[in-house]
Amino acid sequence: MEELNIILNEDEKELIQCKSSSSSLVNEYHKLCRKIFLEQIIPYIEKNPGYKQALLKRILPIVDEGDFYNKITDFLYSLSKKNLIERRKAGNTYELVLNCKTNKIKTFISPSSDKWIRKTSTRSPRNIHCKFYPDWKERIVEYFGEDTIEIFKSTYPNLDLGYIGQSLDFEMNDALKQILEKYWTDECEKELKKYLLKWGFFADETFTLTKYGKIIGEKKVGELLNELDQHAREIQILYCRAYTHKKVICNLNATHRTEEIIYTEYEPEVKSYHIPYLYAGSFKFKWGLKPRIIVKKCKYCNENFIPIWNLSCITDFIEKNYPQIKSLNEIDFCLYHAQGKNVTGEPHSKDKMIQLLKELTYLIGFTPSSTFKKDLTYLTYLTKNDFNKALILLNDMPPYENNMPPYDHSYDNSYHKSPYGYKEVFGSWLKALIAAGILEEDSQQMIFGTKVLANDGHECLSLGEKTIDDWLYLNMIPHEKEPIYPGGYLRADWKVGKFFIEYWGLKGMEDYDKRILIKREIAKEKKIPLIEIYPEDLPNLEMKLKILKK
Repeated sequence: MEELNIILNEDEKELIQCKSSSSSLVNEYHKLCRKIFLEQIIPYIEKNPGYKQALLKRILPIVDEGDFYNKITDFLYSLSKKNLIERRKAGNTYELVLNCKTNKIKTFISPSSDKWIRKTSTRSPRNIHCKFYPDWKERIVEYFGEDTIEIFKSTYPNLDLGYIGQSLDFEMNDALKQILEKYWTDECEKELKKYLLKWGFFADETFTLTKYGKIIGEKKVGELLNELDQHAREIQILYCRAYTHKKVICNLNATHRTEEIIYTEYEPEVKSYHIPYLYAGSFKFKWGLKPRIIVKKCKYCNENFIPIWNLSCITDFIEKNYPQIKSLNEIDFCLYHAQGKNVTGEPHSKDKMIQLLKELTYLIGFTPSSTFKKDLTYLTYLTKNDFNKALILLNDMPPYENNMPPYDHSYDNSYHKSPYGYKEVFGSWLKALIAAGILEEDSQQMIFGTKVLANDGHECLSLGEKTIDDWLYLNMIPHEKEPIYPGGYLRADWKVGKFFIEYWGLKGMEDYDKRILIKREIAKEKKIPLIEIYPEDLPNLEMKLKILKK
């Protein structure tokens, strides 16, 4: 087995050795940890299944005195929790084996995966002493019912029962109770219940990561995590989770050889920052909640998945980017395709990329921006059928810009292809739109936005402006471009009868926002009815501008 060597350039070595605590350097440090984990450690484990985790200690502490190793073990623990990597107990360490393709690992080890820990805790997480109920599996089966367990096992054959029931019968000693009682309020309990009723039985961890800090304040969350670290040796928990070690013993005698398989259970490792997840999860069992299990086939990959389990970690994304839904069970895409970010497979030809861009533009009814795969709010006004069509297109389309690590040619896996994007193939988003015939040849890239001609010949300073002007032209509504506000020098974007129309495409920029306030004040003073349009309104101009048809 070839030795694993962590390769760093001079800048990376300097960053790791830097002791600064500034937020920018801390962020860069974590990016580097993630990069090395994904580009060097995971590919090595894939080629060398059974690699012992303890061997990393011989390599990583040389770099940064152990902090890097702690970060890597956090990644490994998170992946094992999602059953993406198997950590088999082997003496005092673990043997590491991938249970999935590497692109799935990238989905979980994302920049947001450790965001909550970074922004709240100032200490390195400590191990918490814990024990497990000897009959923990029986307790979980009894709670969920054999039928539910069978559905889970048939959908996810490698799933450990501890993943779905670890907070069942969650017991704490007094030291932990006293800490948690200071940081868990009645409002936390109320909001958690609402969240679980909306997003499903398994959304408690996402609640802890995204909503908990908003309720009690990020500063309080930081104090909680630091207090858990300070009192780690005093804390004990007893819960429904253990790790299983498979050991094969060879018995030899004069006539034949036999193999005996022995399974032993041992205490799981729990970091201090896992305690809030486990505690929040224990409430759903106290309330007697049960999961509403539905098995669906992903409309993109045709794989079976259970939405409330599979999608529970991206509820914030779904809440923002999906049409109005009442349950995760309404979603028709698995985790790897629900966000429209799939970039695997053979690179498309230029013609295929153009075709996909045309199809997306036709489906949504306006010119998409270069962020078409990052922010899906422009799809929220589509019907569910058209939304699903758009998501299938997005999974087929490459992103605007290559933001993935290069392909490692040292091993050949068909699913790990060299990434590419519209920028790399066409040179810019503007050139891609022109190549697709969506924009005219004389369109120009501006500092902010794109200068283009609308269908009626009006000059527009952004794709959003063109979308609005084309809507007015298509609906045969006479409109004046860039009218001047009375008594001043500022111009609106359009005038239709008595109405002024403004497209706030750059809202969020300081000078631009000041100009918005001035224009609003003028319109109010002069009694001008002002129609304000934002980028998220572009898919629904019919609703926004219907008053102009009267």
